[in-house]
Amino acid sequence: MKIEDLLSLKIDIQTKDDTNFLELAIFFDKPEFLQMLPQFRKDYGIDRLIDPDKYPDRISELDKRTSKINFSKYRNSKEWIKSSPDIDQEMDIYQMLDTEANLICYQFKRPPCFVEAVKQAVFCGSVEGDWLGTTSIEVIESGIPLNASAFQLPQMAILISPTTTYKTLKNSFQIAQSMYKTNPKLSYFQPRVDFVNNIRKYREWYWQRIELKTYQMIADEWLTEHENENTTYLDVLKAVKIYKKLLNL
Repeated sequence: MKIEDLLSLKIDIQTKDDTNFLELAIFFDKPEFLQMLPQFRKDYGIDRLIDPDKYPDRISELDKRTSKINFSKYRNSKEWIKSSPDIDQEMDIYQMLDTEANLICYQFKRPPCFVEAVKQAVFCGSVEGDWLGTTSIEVIESGIPLNASAFQLPQMAILISPTTTYKTLKNSFQIAQSMYKTNPKLSYFQPRVDFVNNIRKYREWYWQRIELKTYQMIADEWLTEHENENTTYLDVLKAVKIYKKLLNL
């Protein structure tokens, strides 16, 4: 393919973020990447580029049929198949596209945050800067337990890339904090920070009650050791109730 033939394959990059524009441009303007596009689009039956607004709907329809990856467009395909034979098996088209987008990132040494941008470039011939998720939040679930380590409740991870900034990381952290309160999969655990300052004595008093000491005895002993505090049996009573409640959470 001649260099002038690449003009019709040029990817339109739509973003106001100069950093994202830079990263997308120097990736999608690579002649080797552009030369792969015709075969890539043929493999997915794309005879006309899709409007970006319709892209999500088109992508969601892909899992209705199956196919195999056409490895002829990759330079390291034999090594990949040898190391991971499963990628040469038939799979649904959606999974195949996701696999191929990751293979392209792997071939061109780009982190996974470029995967969604690759898909949009293939289907639409244009990319919105927001598809370059340099920082992302993911809920991680163990799935079907296959061994002891798989018995884990869901947790959250913030994934960063070399172009992540402090601003985007801070914003992702704030979103993650909110998700821990609102996402049903994650709200099973809430930190009890309101009791941090007193937790040591609450626990000590709780165990002293287990030893059958009265609330008054516990308060008197505490006052002997902590003369600067005005602890009463009512304080101990309240503290033990709070600690028992915490144990039930």
